[in-house]
Amino acid sequence: MAALISTRVGIIVGSLRTESISRRIAHALAERAPGSMEFAWIEIGDLPLYSEDFDDDPPAQWTRFRDEVRSCDGLLFVTPEYNRSIPGALKNATDIGSRPDEDANVFDGKPAAIVSVSPYANGGMAANHALRQNFVYINLRTMAQPEAYIGMAEDVVDEEGRAGSDESDRLLTEFMQAFAEWIALVGQGESGERPIVGMLHFLSPEPRRLARFWSELMRLPIADGATDDLVMLDFDHVVTPTTWIFGRATDAARGRAPLGLDIGVQDADTWADVATRAEALGAERVGEHEDGGIQWIEMNDPDGNRFRVFAPRPEAT
Repeated sequence: MAALISTRVGIIVGSLRTESISRRIAHALAERAPGSMEFAWIEIGDLPLYSEDFDDDPPAQWTRFRDEVRSCDGLLFVTPEYNRSIPGALKNATDIGSRPDEDANVFDGKPAAIVSVSPYANGGMAANHALRQNFVYINLRTMAQPEAYIGMAEDVVDEEGRAGSDESDRLLTEFMQAFAEWIALVGQGESGERPIVGMLHFLSPEPRRLARFWSELMRLPIADGATDDLVMLDFDHVVTPTTWIFGRATDAARGRAPLGLDIGVQDADTWADVATRAEALGAERVGEHEDGGIQWIEMNDPDGNRFRVFAPRPEAT
């Protein structure tokens, strides 16, 4: 069920120039992303050069960068091409995030996408493939298709973020759609097997009201065609085999036990945020618990359906 919560994507721009074309393209991509994505801009310009001399007492900038990468579900890299390769600042960032050993590698296993940008026709292809080679070793799971080599980039998006053509707008949008699906797919684990739950059916005297609660909490739109008796959430922009249906409860069905639902999040900050948003939307907090390396909050949705929000305990991460 964690895949249903908004995906946190870190954006790392290879160019350090404030008004760079790469940064402009990165903003345009974020603006055209599906609603399941929220973004964190991870800056690399202040990172001291990597040296093993600092491994035991890393600079604060290294720690900040590593923590920001660690907090993300996926990473979007947007980079120019310098001398048929990637900018030095970007290579330095990948060294800092992956060293001093494999146990400290904050990139390990995360889904990633690469967009190379150039004012010329080649679209930064050499930089794109140099970065892919780097990612093989540090075990970022890079999306293979679609590839994105953006040539003549100043014509693709203007300074206000407007696409230069309908075709450019479509390609940027489709790339981010594909990346959202890639993150969801990789998040299913090594086997690629899908959960066996195919449908969650909520019975409620007021299906629209209950659907609205879960729509706001999960940040998923309500599908077209909703009626007073039947409402579905729209999962078109995320990869998930689970359909959520809210139907009107009959008198015979009202005696069923409340539905139990577990929502997994990655850290304590997200854990607290989800619970706070749920309360603001009308949920009731029942209690907080912890056991071993996990903690959870038990809550009731507006119809009394019990759900729990899980996260690792800070000292266990």
